[in-house]
Amino acid sequence: MSTADKPDRRKVTVGAAALLLSAAIPGRLQAQARDDLPPPEGGIGGTGIVGLLTSVQPLSINGLVLAEGSDTLFRDAFGQISSASLRPGQSVTILARAVGDAPPRAVLVDRTTPLIGQLERTEAGFAVNGVALRPEPGVRPGAAAGTRVAVSGLWDGDAVVASRIDPAPEGSPDVIAGTLERSLTGNRIAGVPIGRVSGAMRVPDHGFGTFIGRYDDGRFAVSQVSAGRFQGQGARSLRALLVEGYLEPADRSPGYRVSGLGHSFDRAARLAPVAGERVLFEGPYRSTFRVETGLVLPEEAGARRRLLAREGGGRRVGLR
Repeated sequence: MSTADKPDRRKVTVGAAALLLSAAIPGRLQAQARDDLPPPEGGIGGTGIVGLLTSVQPLSINGLVLAEGSDTLFRDAFGQISSASLRPGQSVTILARAVGDAPPRAVLVDRTTPLIGQLERTEAGFAVNGVALRPEPGVRPGAAAGTRVAVSGLWDGDAVVASRIDPAPEGSPDVIAGTLERSLTGNRIAGVPIGRVSGAMRVPDHGFGTFIGRYDDGRFAVSQVSAGRFQGQGARSLRALLVEGYLEPADRSPGYRVSGLGHSFDRAARLAPVAGERVLFEGPYRSTFRVETGLVLPEEAGARRRLLAREGGGRRVGLR
């Protein structure tokens, strides 16, 4: 990306980056907080960003270019990573802040890979850890069934729309990162039974969790779980969300939620106009996601990149 591209990408965010990154009412997260992030600076709130990396240098996601600081923390399900290990198309969860007129700065970049495990061939295509894969146009497994892979992408109901399928180290643990459904018959993600870890499981019903363990014979045995998407002291000041995703039905008003997100819409949202679409959802976070607009996105990665790289264009829908 050229330097000239940067201003256009910044303008394509929710109304404006300043609106998203300086909302004034703090949200209360479902996540159990961790203490590995610096506290908020001068009370300035943060924006939670969920989606796929457009580029790494500069760090760009969902049409927004982010600055990095010496204190920017990069991690994945297994711990701290280097920024050099990131690749375009990988799934990430980012906590960002803006101070004054400076570009928004990434505080936390979490590579939130939905699935790591053995690639299985099914009658319908491929699966990992019992979860069906629906590759984006142009995405191919590039590995034989039985090999270990890391699948990036977005949840859509009980499937992952795969943006990348990369090799994963042999012998590494399996991972499934998504929203947990609790019931009297057991806990599941995308229909896959999830075993309990020692002690109380901290992920609430329909909350997001990253589960590490081993998938075998149709069941995921858990050895470690991390609750919530946005963690750390900085997450306590989460005040806006910028989320790429698909809607799925929900049993309470407004009747939908974003697949795999783990945060609920407030009841006033009007989401039927974008049901069935791939959407960039934007708006304040005040204990619930007060979504304001949705930008309908193409399925093909190159077309999405071109849409987000220019100001305007695309079908933007008011959701209030």
